[in-house]
Amino acid sequence: MRDVRYRIIFSGKITDGYNTEEVAKKLAAMFNLKMDNHEHTAKLAKLMSPWPVVVKQDLTRQAALKYREALASAGAICSIQNMDEAWEITLPHKERRKEQRRKFRDRRGSRRSSAIMPDRRRKPGNRITDIPFEG
Repeated sequence: MRDVRYRIIFSGKITDGYNTEEVAKKLAAMFNLKMDNHEHTAKLAKLMSPWPVVVKQDLTRQAALKYREALASAGAICSIQNMDEAWEITLPHKERRKEQRRKFRDRRGSRRSSAIMPDRRRKPGNRITDIPFEG
């Protein structure tokens, strides 16, 4: 039988008595994130967002408890979840719309044949301002 594996999920909640900036600094030190690096600050911003983020996955029960304990000492409230369970992130509105557009992109059965306007310079219309094309 396969061992049960776990993941650590952090959803931006912090322990009472801790400041958000203080927790962010402790998490940055814990994950070796440097504030002068743009990629590292983006990772930290994603980690501190109010949406759930998987911090670590494919862990044994003891390792997951150890990670949760370390994150709790920094002031972050994390949860442990079985990896076999379904897990969905509650996406912000723009991300949901992007996923929806990606899903329904090919909703037409076939492509439109004439989506481009014809060149009107060779065939002037009935307007007075249309100058006949010579060339």
